[in-house]
Amino acid sequence: MIKLVAVSSSPVKNGNSEHLTSHMIEMALQNGCTAECFYLSDMKIGECLHCNPCISKQKVGKYCVQGDDAQKIFKAAEKAGYRALP
Repeated sequence: MIKLVAVSSSPVKNGNSEHLTSHMIEMALQNGCTAECFYLSDMKIGECLHCNPCISKQKVGKYCVQGDDAQKIFKAAEKAGYRALP
């Protein structure tokens, strides 16, 4: 089964980007896919610290030293067949 992971990156709740993302998720589900969406407007994600462990010490399942919500997206994207960033 194909898994779609979508990230709605707009800070505007219930705006055009969220409407488009919701439509993509709905169409994926109707066509037999599994789908998961992350709304950045609802998440806490810190700015990059440029500390570089993501390059030098990266491990599967752990990509950033910050303990923010980005880890949820990374883990889901790793398992996805398709990724959408509207």
